[in-house]
Amino acid sequence: MSGDCVNSKTTYYDYYIFTIFFIIACSLRLYRIGNFELWLDEAYTYHISVSSDFIDYIRNDNSPPLYYALMKFWGQFAGYSETAIRVPSAIFGAMCKSACNNDPLWGVIGVQN
Repeated sequence: MSGDCVNSKTTYYDYYIFTIFFIIACSLRLYRIGNFELWLDEAYTYHISVSSDFIDYIRNDNSPPLYYALMKFWGQFAGYSETAIRVPSAIFGAMCKSACNNDPLWGVIGVQN
């Protein structure tokens, strides 16, 4: 039964693999990220982020407010270009993809196969 669990001891090699997957995933997601027009959900996020009634929008929207708060902060830091609006989602997506592709790292967070 010892083969059923993921080894909870993670080596530096596992972190290197995670880093390689993360770099590849980021590269694929960030390549030409600003070449296309905004989609409806991205435009809506932009509208809420730049709105002076930010709190009212969050209060009346059914979506979790943390994403809009993050985007408001990110917009003040990086601006509101098409590329800047898409970068946080691309980075979080790359992190999730690289974490899912690297099974040994699941032991770090306590998940067993």
